[in-house]
This record gives sequence, C-alpha cells and structure tokens, in this order.
Amino acid sequence: MAQAAYATPMPTIPQMGTYWSSMNAAFASIWDGADVVKELNAAAAAMEAAK
Repeated sequence: MAQAAYATPMPTIPQMGTYWSSMNAAFASIWDGADVVKELNAAAAAMEAAK
C-alpha cells in the first residue's frame, strides 16, 4: 500500500497491449540515440493503424 502513494493507475483494457508494443519499440530506439520526435510519431502511427 505504501507504493500506491507513488503509483499511477493504468487501464486494464486490451488496447493497452497496442500502446505498450508500440512504445517499447520507440523507447528502445530512443535509448539507442534515434530521433525522439520521429520515433514517437512512428509509435503513434502504429497505434492508429492497429485500431
């Protein structure tokens, strides 16, 4: 319960899988030095395409 004071609740809906798969790829590329804006735009496009 102590951690709950610092936690951010996340929705438990199937669409979160699409979010995390897109963002994990973006985070990995950004960590390796890729352009942040380009990677986040690509992640957003992937999420939109998965709708």
